Amino acid sequence: MDTPHTPPPDPAEFLDDPRRKPLEIDTEQRRGPAVFRWLTVGMEHLIAALLVALIVSVSANVVGRALLNHSLPWADELARMLFIWLIFTGAAAAFARFEHIAVDYLLRKLPA
Repeated sequence: MDTPHTPPPDPAEFLDDPRRKPLEIDTEQRRGPAVFRWLTVGMEHLIAALLVALIVSVSANVVGRALLNHSLPWADELARMLFIWLIFTGAAAAFARFEHIAVDYLLRKLPA
């Protein structure tokens, strides 16, 4: 049985939602309430600082174990707490920009 070859669907069909409204908070174009724009920018700077602190903490513990043969007792707990704060702050910043991960396959298949 020979079936005709159909091309695969365009990925943009699944990634671009025509019903999606433009971002309410846009820091680049200065759209949206100023308080929320500054809060979002502040969260993004906090995320960067948390990531740097996490990298420094883990690196210090790795260097301490490998070179000094002595583990830093606080580095593991600090890295764990920084990672938790990084996740929650990142989720809040992504939510503010409507860029949070969403599974909306069913929503796109339903009528408007």
